[in-house]
Amino acid sequence: MKMNQSKAGNLLYTNGRIVQKGDFALISYRGLDAYSPLHFKYGFIPIQIADLEYDKTGKKIKRIPFISEQGEEMSYGYAIDAFKAKGTKTLHYIDHSTNNMQDYVVYYLAELEKWLENEGDMEAALALAMYYSNHEPKGRDEQYVLQIRKKARQYFELASQNGHAIASEYLAREHGYYILFQPRDRIENKVYLESEKNLFFDYLIKSGEQGFAQAQFQLGINYEYGREGFPQDYKKAVYWYHEAARQGYPRATNNLADKYEHGLGVAQDYKKAIELYSYAAQYRIPEAMFSLGNLYLQGKGVLCDVIQAQLYFEQSARLGYAPAKRSLKALDIER
Repeated sequence: MKMNQSKAGNLLYTNGRIVQKGDFALISYRGLDAYSPLHFKYGFIPIQIADLEYDKTGKKIKRIPFISEQGEEMSYGYAIDAFKAKGTKTLHYIDHSTNNMQDYVVYYLAELEKWLENEGDMEAALALAMYYSNHEPKGRDEQYVLQIRKKARQYFELASQNGHAIASEYLAREHGYYILFQPRDRIENKVYLESEKNLFFDYLIKSGEQGFAQAQFQLGINYEYGREGFPQDYKKAVYWYHEAARQGYPRATNNLADKYEHGLGVAQDYKKAIELYSYAAQYRIPEAMFSLGNLYLQGKGVLCDVIQAQLYFEQSARLGYAPAKRSLKALDIER
């Protein structure tokens, strides 16, 4: 569901209600990365609509100023087309009788708790987890902040245990951050870090098995390059890239194509590589365009076609991919 405009030009919430100044509402963020067509909810943020902006003709323009829970003045772009690849932000409205932000937040959290208790709604558990994870109370002591973070983890763990792949991936990242930022040279941290590393592995694999494409892609990366403590294993990398590619995840599709092109973890198959690269190229993956250019230039899996190779190099170069720029220069020199 996305926010849209009515024929009269009014901005609408996802339930069809007209957006009005002073409303208390929720923004949901969806996003994965700059290239993916897949979008996943990452929770809701309570806001108050500060005003609605108009252009010189009286039409509403593409930004809505709002006030966050912390009192910060921000703005929100409603033109969903602008977020095609990078994620979407959507305005939601829930019925309430509150007239200030503090009461609205209390009401919103109580509604989530109700959905969780009565319906076992794991989306509600994730929303609670994300709220407490991102909540930054001003003027509260460190002990209170630690309690809030503990509550966030409890909701993440509840959602993860009940099959929510995004919650599992979030827990993996949380433990991964502990590994990344803890000092390596302090003996008292050694056991702690080893424990966090094991949890990082467990949660990332769990998220992949639960079907989260981002986690599957990251598992592929880790196994391909032997990163984050994972052993290098091309067959496992291919498996996880394939799982993410099945969901239409272009970056994973590109990496899977590379394995078919070079015969790493799978039998070499240029035609299959071209098929996969072509899919990824549709989503502006510059590496996929560059690889297609090379295959056409070398006549691997396809008839040699220098003109087509040049077109792919040009597309990749326009996205800033340096190897494609060098290949274009080399073609000019040869001519």
